[in-house]
Amino acid sequence: MTPTAQEGRALGDTLARQLVELAAPVRFGLAASEGEKRAVYALRHRIVVEEGWVESDRLPGGIEKDSHDDRALHLAGWDGDALVATARIVLPGPGHRLPTEEAFGVDVRPWGEVVDLGRGLVARPYRRRDHRTFLGLLGTA
Repeated sequence: MTPTAQEGRALGDTLARQLVELAAPVRFGLAASEGEKRAVYALRHRIVVEEGWVESDRLPGGIEKDSHDDRALHLAGWDGDALVATARIVLPGPGHRLPTEEAFGVDVRPWGEVVDLGRGLVARPYRRRDHRTFLGLLGTA
């Protein structure tokens, strides 16, 4: 028997909660303050440079930030006071293309009903074969 849309959402919510719980002791939430957002940009910088995806001199000020960040929601995963994971949700807005639309020259429809989830990164010491920190981040999203 096929679940109803409401039952499907309830199952999805349950799975998301379980993924977040499995990522403990990492706790997830939105980077709310400017200081927390700066920590997100700094973590992104550190990881993309460590992985060799971008040369450090191409990212001034020790941060990885683009024009979409000012209107994005920034997810943060903390272990104590240490920021160990992050992802970004860019919401649609009038006159703004989503990062995926911009990068690939496509139009994502239905316009205004799709968000862009990207910049999902986990600090090296928190990367595991079971991907629990990354999955907790996705569960939060």
